[in-house]
Amino acid sequence: MIRNIKTKKFIVLILGLSLIFSASLVSAQSASQLKDKISDRNAEIAKLEKQIKEYQKQLDDLGGQANSLKVQLAKLDLTNKKLLADIKVTENKISATSLTIERLSLDIGNKEEKIDQDKQIIAKSLRQINEIDLSSIVQNLLSQDTLSEIWNEVEALKSLQAKLNEQIDELKTIKADLEDNKEEAEAAKHELVSLKNELGDQKKINDQNTAEKNKLLKA
Repeated sequence: MIRNIKTKKFIVLILGLSLIFSASLVSAQSASQLKDKISDRNAEIAKLEKQIKEYQKQLDDLGGQANSLKVQLAKLDLTNKKLLADIKVTENKISATSLTIERLSLDIGNKEEKIDQDKQIIAKSLRQINEIDLSSIVQNLLSQDTLSEIWNEVEALKSLQAKLNEQIDELKTIKADLEDNKEEAEAAKHELVSLKNELGDQKKINDQNTAEKNKLLKA
């Protein structure tokens, strides 16, 4: 009877592990969605950077021409377009970085949750081992088969604990790396926001210069 109770408890423990693994699939789907969004932003960045190169090429071509008012206006117009594209690139980089931070936060949260779950399973297995006390073993001494099964169950639970402890150590290391990556991403985002502000200021100056040149052209 004792053997059946212990075996059922062990089965429940294993089923609990399988439920944890299946629950992690939901988080994996969320991470996949974030990864797709990041890829979309990067694709848009590549497209804009191609436009920026074209604007720069046109500016270089104008640089070889006589410095007339008309050429100056053309340069200002191209510079304005290039600055707008630069701003859009920076905005997309900020968005991609924000998504990366969100993904890292999700990964960190998942690792914390998995660590807590593993600790709970270890605690439960310890309680189960304690339940297989000396009195239970004495009651079953007359049956060598039953005693052997109880011993095997205890060894199986100890083996599970060792594997979970090893997994917890690995998860802690991964979590620490993710936290470092998140800090770096947040610093990069801060720099991008500053760059966007600088580009905005440059565009304002360029707009003012364009307006002044247009006045001279109309005069």
